[in-house]
Amino acid sequence: MLLTHLLNSNTSSKNIDVKLNHSIFVLGKSYEAVKFTKQVGHAKTEMHANELFNVSDKSHFSFRT
Repeated sequence: MLLTHLLNSNTSSKNIDVKLNHSIFVLGKSYEAVKFTKQVGHAKTEMHANELFNVSDKSHFSFRT
């Protein structure tokens, strides 16, 4: 969409380079934010699962000897 806008508008190639570089930078930052958010979500899920099934709590287990 940005590329179409840039191609249709009357801008210099230097201006296009600056806009594309800025867009690539913003997309990179967005990707890093999404990646971080997924990692935090995964860590929270893992912590919650550990709370639900705490291996150190042996009151749920019965062993035959």
